[in-house]
Amino acid sequence: MDKPTQILIVDDDPSYLTLIEQILIANPSYRVLKAGDAREAMRVAEEHMPSLILCDYYMDGEDGFEFCRKIKQHPRLYDTMFILLSGEGHVEKKVEGVGAGADDFCTKPTDEEELLSRIHALLRIKALQEELKEEKRQLEVVNRELEDGFMGVIRLLTQIMGLRIPNAGVRGEKAAGMLEWMGRRLDLDESDRRDLNIAALLHEIGKITLTDEILAKDPADCGEKDREKYSQFPVMGQLLIQGIPKLEQVGIYLRHQMENYDGSGYPDRLMKDEIPIVSQLLRAVNLVEQSASCVKTRPGEFIESLLKCRGTVLDPHVMLLLQEYLRLHEDSQWTEGKKQVSLDDLQEGMKLAIDLYTGSGIKLLPKDSVVHLSSIEKIRHHHHYDPIINGIYVYA
Repeated sequence: MDKPTQILIVDDDPSYLTLIEQILIANPSYRVLKAGDAREAMRVAEEHMPSLILCDYYMDGEDGFEFCRKIKQHPRLYDTMFILLSGEGHVEKKVEGVGAGADDFCTKPTDEEELLSRIHALLRIKALQEELKEEKRQLEVVNRELEDGFMGVIRLLTQIMGLRIPNAGVRGEKAAGMLEWMGRRLDLDESDRRDLNIAALLHEIGKITLTDEILAKDPADCGEKDREKYSQFPVMGQLLIQGIPKLEQVGIYLRHQMENYDGSGYPDRLMKDEIPIVSQLLRAVNLVEQSASCVKTRPGEFIESLLKCRGTVLDPHVMLLLQEYLRLHEDSQWTEGKKQVSLDDLQEGMKLAIDLYTGSGIKLLPKDSVVHLSSIEKIRHHHHYDPIINGIYVYA
């Protein structure tokens, strides 16, 4: 048998409690609970979790409006249906009741048919709400299962890459960390950052189509024929994952990961804003990976050499972020004697430890400049129209 629907009646008039109880118990599907004041009613409600509360407005101590407000703010009882009972039919009282969270009103003396009709309607709404909550819960379970399955596919793909391409898994994890940092600096939304992470992990997947001979070589040492084959890995990466619906957009990002900002890249010669921002960030990853030995042995020199890539290989925004990331994560000596400050914390007399650029690449102040009030105003003015996306570093 179905569990009876519990209804709590709250009134400081015992005779009225008995009257309403007699009306309700005629329906065997209702179980009636009673309380003589708000304090007792809260105790009963917390113990039995009724589906609906009928409460008189005028009671000694806490009135019905205040009790209703507490129910609607309660962490477990907030979705309990609430009917206020009152001998007054003034509109202002109903408005006050709505403000307290009441779901309906009934006047006293109570018409039996009207009361039962209102109760039935609210309980039907309550049942629909419960159905929706259950459907939402089940949908969340299904979504979690789908997400677990999807991430399982990603893990499988990375394992396949690792078996075929030496150290691809390590590079993918490192790339994911780099692009997560950049994505947050660029204030990308959660969906874009998620795709960014997956694209970073899989950015080399197209290379599994290359021969062992080509994989064993540095791309710079390949002949023209092998370089042509190597240049196809972004397209092959897209083709390999295009059959997975949730990876369709990631496939587009992989396709364009070797496009250059000036249009000299491949495979489609896209330029500037034609290149998706995720692909632009992946281009920075590939640039670092191609110069891995230099980054490891001479990080300072490599970081400085990136200047020639601004506006050619990399978008000026991306180039600035890449330089900052490498200084913080690859050049252990660079951070010595320096500290990062926000624009709001920039003060007169501070000395810049690096050149200060706007996001579009305009140099506002060179390294070793002493900050003055006039320059702070200039920086803030430019930041309003051309935000500074990389950090501001001064000497400690």
